[in-house]
Amino acid sequence: MYWPLIINCLAIFLFIDFNQPQQVVAAYQDCCGALTTEHFLPTNPDRKRFVKDDSAPNPEISAPAGVVMLVQDNSFLFLKEASVARPIASLTKLMTALVFLNNNPGFDLEYKITPGDYVAGGKINFWSGDTVTVADLFKSALIGSDNVAALALAHSTGLSDEAFVREMNNQARRLGMFSSNFTEPVGLSSENVASAQDLARLVKAALSYSEIAETTSLSDYSFQTKEGKLRRVETTNDLLRASNQALVLEGGKTGYTEEAGYCFAAAITEEGEETIITVILGASSSADRFQDTEELANWTSTYFSWR
Repeated sequence: MYWPLIINCLAIFLFIDFNQPQQVVAAYQDCCGALTTEHFLPTNPDRKRFVKDDSAPNPEISAPAGVVMLVQDNSFLFLKEASVARPIASLTKLMTALVFLNNNPGFDLEYKITPGDYVAGGKINFWSGDTVTVADLFKSALIGSDNVAALALAHSTGLSDEAFVREMNNQARRLGMFSSNFTEPVGLSSENVASAQDLARLVKAALSYSEIAETTSLSDYSFQTKEGKLRRVETTNDLLRASNQALVLEGGKTGYTEEAGYCFAAAITEEGEETIITVILGASSSADRFQDTEELANWTSTYFSWR
């Protein structure tokens, strides 16, 4: 079934000049264009497929881009402007957390905040001179989307800024995030971009680490600096405070900048159903990104089943 597609892609890449980036991108797009929905359908021993009811309407989301991906086999159940690279704001921090875990100096290690860790924007929970644990930085970056914590977390690895960003982009390629680019570990730059499809792959990879899954499921976190100052960070993820008990949030991350709009990526299990990953990019308000997420989760639960 897949041999014609594989041969076609090999032929495309055989004759390109890899010193010409535009040719590489064009070749990748040609291969993607050869893929049809059939190639993303799940396969399993009993030949069942997770398919949509023929009477199902398309989900209505207000955001300009979004996807639903089935975790079990990476099949995409819904795509809207899904391959378009867009600014992703603090969804960047999921990649930062992944690279950090690959270079973790130890969660119990103490780290002193310096002026070089300061980043404007968002609520500030760390100040120059504060001594905290690396675990405090990790949890504050993912729960409260703290920008200073994210940059300090990257610095705690001992990697230079350039080396850390290089690792972010290398990790993106390993995950098949070919529309992505990272220039810094916080998410304030509009040059940190990815497609909704790329981010679904990132969420799955990130949440496969218990440290990230457990942390992004917390609604708040309190800690004390070595100097005795009490700090508390609260989640930016409103779904953790939602009353919909049927939606089990396995983990998620928010993002917002003026260029990116309101973004949200999460893994969700509807009660008794399969786990899906939803990505919403560019919503016009914080409420819209969560409403769109619930719309996609409920749509999947209502109209998809194993057959």
